[in-house]
Amino acid sequence: MLKEEQWGTTAFQLTLFYIISFMIYEQA
Repeated sequence: MLKEEQWGTTAFQLTLFYIISFMIYEQA
């Protein structure tokens, strides 16, 4: 089972990746 901190970091990274991908898609 993951610790709360690890889950929060993973969620943050996934959100960051989604935002960057969306920005790149918008520029295309």
